[in-house]
Amino acid sequence: MKKQGSATLLPFLSRQLRHVASGLLQLVGGGLLLSMRRRQFAWRTAAVGGGGFAAALWTIDAAVCAGALVDSPARLWGAVLAAARVMGWVHGRGAARLGVWESDLACALAAAAAALRFSGALAPLWRWSRHLVGLPSQPLRPAFWGAAGHPAWSFLLGPLWDRLVVLGAIGAWLTALIGGSLAVLLRAPGGGIDGGWRLEWGLARRAWRGEGSHGISVVSAVAVLGVALGVASLVTVNAVMAGYLADIRDKVLATHAHVVVQKYGLDFFDYDAVATSALVHPAVQSATPFVFNEVMLSAGAQGRGVLLKGVEPRGAAARAALGQQLCDPAALPQACALANTPAALAGREEVLDRLLRLPAAGSGALPKVLVGWELYQQLGRPKDGVITLTVPVGLASARGGLPSRQSFAVAGVFRGGMYEFDARLVYAPLAAAQQLFDMPGRVSGLELRVRDAAHVEPITAALRARLGRYPYRVNDWRELNAGLFAALALQKVVMFLVLCCMVVVASFNIAATLFMAVVEKTHAIAVLKSMGARDGSIMKMFVLQGWMVGAAGTAIGLLLGSGAALLLDRLHIDIAADVYMVDALRVRLQAADVALVALASLAISHLATLFPALQAAARPPAAALRLEV
Repeated sequence: MKKQGSATLLPFLSRQLRHVASGLLQLVGGGLLLSMRRRQFAWRTAAVGGGGFAAALWTIDAAVCAGALVDSPARLWGAVLAAARVMGWVHGRGAARLGVWESDLACALAAAAAALRFSGALAPLWRWSRHLVGLPSQPLRPAFWGAAGHPAWSFLLGPLWDRLVVLGAIGAWLTALIGGSLAVLLRAPGGGIDGGWRLEWGLARRAWRGEGSHGISVVSAVAVLGVALGVASLVTVNAVMAGYLADIRDKVLATHAHVVVQKYGLDFFDYDAVATSALVHPAVQSATPFVFNEVMLSAGAQGRGVLLKGVEPRGAAARAALGQQLCDPAALPQACALANTPAALAGREEVLDRLLRLPAAGSGALPKVLVGWELYQQLGRPKDGVITLTVPVGLASARGGLPSRQSFAVAGVFRGGMYEFDARLVYAPLAAAQQLFDMPGRVSGLELRVRDAAHVEPITAALRARLGRYPYRVNDWRELNAGLFAALALQKVVMFLVLCCMVVVASFNIAATLFMAVVEKTHAIAVLKSMGARDGSIMKMFVLQGWMVGAAGTAIGLLLGSGAALLLDRLHIDIAADVYMVDALRVRLQAADVALVALASLAISHLATLFPALQAAARPPAAALRLEV
């Protein structure tokens, strides 16, 4: 018996290993080569679809380098995926089948060309091709090329552009499969469009309900639940990440300027003329000079390094932005609540006036400063509100003088809500900061506040054109905090991809359900085919069954995820500010994120139906009937 069992087990394991090896070989291109060898590869269709895809990518590339699609990555990737879907449709229509390997070859060649293009290797060929069609040989936004000669795409995709190219190629290939499958499903026997789904819809509903059931079958219910849980997780996490990004952005904009104008060197004396030139732009609300550098702060036995910022907010917008963060240390509550009542705002205006009013010469009074709430607590709420600021030795030596030291009185405490600012930033009058840093008549730069910080790029470009690129440099808040926002955006993308794996795992339930249905309905499929049903009709029946599972799971998941996100937003959960930079969990449910999750779930569910549906359509009726007999 043992010999017989081992004799049966070994062939089974051998077959499974061969299946796994065959699948891996198919993934790395073995299927493409095999289809070419068997003369199953549609070269003409591949040339038409792949050529059109290449032309579309070239057009998108030229549009990016001309400045279009730069401010909207969603539209950029949407254009690439739309081109891939059209390519898949062309392959499906021309080859009268899914066109897997034709799309595979086109995406592989496009990914290879993109890798050469983004690395700069194809820059001469790209310029020649643009010159051939009468376009400028250089992009209209040459700053994107940078010193290393990298094109605009490397700026958009960031340092991980090679990983994103691979992900883009995989996404384009999967999108092409969706387009090819739709072409097969809608193909009529004569080559036209077949929009009839009535018979297939009735058969799919019967399979959805199960035998002798008036509701939903247990197998379908399990598949729906799996998709719903994956979609709910995606919606909730996307809402949390979107709220976190929005919270960080709001805190940065509340504390920092929208646009910063600086000058190369240490001779920024003409800031009044530069401010007047900047205020000519109708979108610029205020232009405020500032001094900014590191100092050593000491209060009693406490000491630490902080950032001192000398300010003179003459503009109403800048004054309001700083005033709304203030609270008086004499009546400071434990949580430093920022009430926006008229009395509280009037008290903040008084504190702001005390800060900006320098003491009279010979009065013996100390100049005032504002300290962050976290810093004020770490210093133990210094007695009498007196602190001492000292210029570091290295900074003083670089300026050609001895280290300077000056005492200040704490006029108020501000709370911007971002830990890094509240724990390290100190505001002082501009004149006092200039005296401490030995910068008479000079500033570190100008802070500009604009009407709409979300669309600051055109304003920055206009100011660069007005002031020139030397000796002034103009940077907006996105560029000044590019590393922070790039890391947060990458984290959101990675979380989305990881959680998409949950939906992918749930989609295997859909595939397993359809495979079981194929096995159970073998005789029915044979009977339908013997009565004249086409392979496309059989495929439609199983695809519709998968669509029903995916649509129901997606709808339930969207409701569960949206409800969980709204509940988290109402709970006002506190988090560790020194770890996450903000002190509370903020949830933001965005329609675009919900739509993206829904599209991703439906696309994954559709892809899960293709292989079982193709297997069902490819079954010969005679063999199935002989098996049944």
